[in-house]
Amino acid sequence: MTNPADDSADYDDLPTGAVRDNVRSLSVDELQHLIDEERRGDNRAPVIEVLESRLAQLRAGPPPRD
Repeated sequence: MTNPADDSADYDDLPTGAVRDNVRSLSVDELQHLIDEERRGDNRAPVIEVLESRLAQLRAGPPPRD
């Protein structure tokens, strides 16, 4: 199985909403890799925001249950 973050070029042409949908299954390390790649590449602020938001969600852990 390949690492989805290894195919960061696949994210280059995705609109922001599609990036949001495609990063849900990525790990913290994979997201950080994509953030780094995006900053070195197109540096699209909306994409970085989506990636960083998802990264923060993962680092915060699961939401509390009622």
